[in-house]
Amino acid sequence: MRKLFLILLTISLSFALISCGEEIDVVESGTYEGVVAKVVPEEEEIYVNLDNGKKVELYFKENTVLMRDTLEVAFSELAVDQRISVEVLKVGNRLDPIKVEIIE
Repeated sequence: MRKLFLILLTISLSFALISCGEEIDVVESGTYEGVVAKVVPEEEEIYVNLDNGKKVELYFKENTVLMRDTLEVAFSELAVDQRISVEVLKVGNRLDPIKVEIIE
């Protein structure tokens, strides 16, 4: 009986964790526009709602360039609800941001 209870508890927790997670999409390499949905400064990570209805997760790399008005700026310039253009490279199921430009 205890074993059955533990199995059911594990299954229930698994469903709860899955339902709480946000669905993240992977798109092909290219340039996209969208709006910043979430900024995680300590990870240099952003979530972007793209104009095509997809939601992507981007971890900035050493070679990621962040621009605003033709000037390179720090990650701290990013904020929720900013409109951006992002050039990404698809590497397996991961998207590497090459260039991110703050539009507004």
